[in-house]
Amino acid sequence: MRSFGIGLLEGLAKSSAKGVNDAMNSLDDRVSRLSEKKINREINERGRFDKEFQGNEEEIKFLANQLNVNGGTRGMEVLHSLINKEGWTGTKAIVPSIVKRLNSNGLIAGETYMPLGQNEEGYKIPSSKQLANLITIPMNIGDDSLDKDALKGTGMGILNIFSRGEDKVAEYVSKRIKADRALAGASNLKPDFGELSAASDITVDKFDLQLGQSYAADLKLIRGRIDQLGSEAPEALKTQEKKLSQLIDNLGDKQLTMPQQIKSKGSFEESFSTYANIDGRLELDGSWNSANKKYKNAGISSDFANKFKDMLVWAKSTDGRGKNQQTARGFIPSTASGNFPNLGSSTFDQPLEPNTMMEYAARNGMDVMKVTKEMLKTGEFEDKNDGNGYLIVADKIEFDAAEMGGSNNLTAGLPKNTVFNNNQTIPKNLTPIGTVNIDVNVLNTTFANKPTGTNARKYKKYFIENNIGSEQDRKNEFKKLTGKDWMPKYGSIL
Repeated sequence: MRSFGIGLLEGLAKSSAKGVNDAMNSLDDRVSRLSEKKINREINERGRFDKEFQGNEEEIKFLANQLNVNGGTRGMEVLHSLINKEGWTGTKAIVPSIVKRLNSNGLIAGETYMPLGQNEEGYKIPSSKQLANLITIPMNIGDDSLDKDALKGTGMGILNIFSRGEDKVAEYVSKRIKADRALAGASNLKPDFGELSAASDITVDKFDLQLGQSYAADLKLIRGRIDQLGSEAPEALKTQEKKLSQLIDNLGDKQLTMPQQIKSKGSFEESFSTYANIDGRLELDGSWNSANKKYKNAGISSDFANKFKDMLVWAKSTDGRGKNQQTARGFIPSTASGNFPNLGSSTFDQPLEPNTMMEYAARNGMDVMKVTKEMLKTGEFEDKNDGNGYLIVADKIEFDAAEMGGSNNLTAGLPKNTVFNNNQTIPKNLTPIGTVNIDVNVLNTTFANKPTGTNARKYKKYFIENNIGSEQDRKNEFKKLTGKDWMPKYGSIL
């Protein structure tokens, strides 16, 4: 006879009625069938969970590793915060844009880019398993009991009478199912990865992340933001809209119209003026109206903007176009990378659309020169464009340091640069890399006053010109000069 507990045995010992035995058999059969179904479902659930969990953990590790570019170490924490804020689907969609931004700006996720909020006391960095468990659909297992409705018609009511209480039969059912699950290897199915700390708050600027996908897409985003903000839209955003609109108008191989030339000069002058700390605004016709017209640097900005405009006209002219009537391309040598701290490594030594390349140069106070097809024939110049003429970044422009005041640009207090103009040549074995004989005292003073990643990366130019090539040698030299260690948040030192 089956054991239903002491209370039930005492009750059954006083009666051998056929109804009681039938009730026992009915209950036992029903519990067996339902227990078997429950165990099968739970084992299938564990298989489903394990497969999904494994795939999710691999994806978590991959995304966290991608977020750790530029020496970052908080990828897993950033991922946790993103999942908490955007959900798993939203996080997977947004991480590629974040990584692209990090590769282009050299910042560090969770620190200098999208900084994480303050962690609570006792916070622990999440593991890949904890995050995988967070996003995996939980197993539908339940407990060891069965719903009373599932036992209707089993004679449970009769047995409750003889067991002196409804709980006795329920206890039997629970123990029976628990034993069946243990024998089937279905007990302790739910894994335990430890308590997951609360996610830190994180700010995700989706507008910023979407920029850079394409000029046309950027222009739509910016115009949408301006329309959204209305009269509250900042002047800088309106300026960006005008410059981007001008750049798009200039794409293609057609020669520039006079209005396009005016807008091109205005856009270049705005970039030079921003670099030299000169206020002003872009007018409706695209020309730049400087607020500091009497300043020497305002004149320098205007002169070089006019030169850049002429360069762009040449790039699209018959002389500048290549064999397939393609606009002359622009190049930024990798040896000049120290002067372009916000550009990714994939930009250097690659053919660029000329307007874009000259905008990069203007924003960083760099000059540009053209190498014509005739100049290539002399053999003094490197052929970078299949025998066609091209534009190339030359040297740092000498702005008046006193007028620039608190500017952090490298020309302040430095010796006069060797500026390559259109009548001078660059031999094959000499690539222009900007200012020579850098005054390291200026770098040290700038970094001491403002120890940011931007100012730290300016030492790269010094390393190049002093033939300090290895990562460790550069870090040693940096500490020797500044008294501080090179921090991961500064980005790569190479």
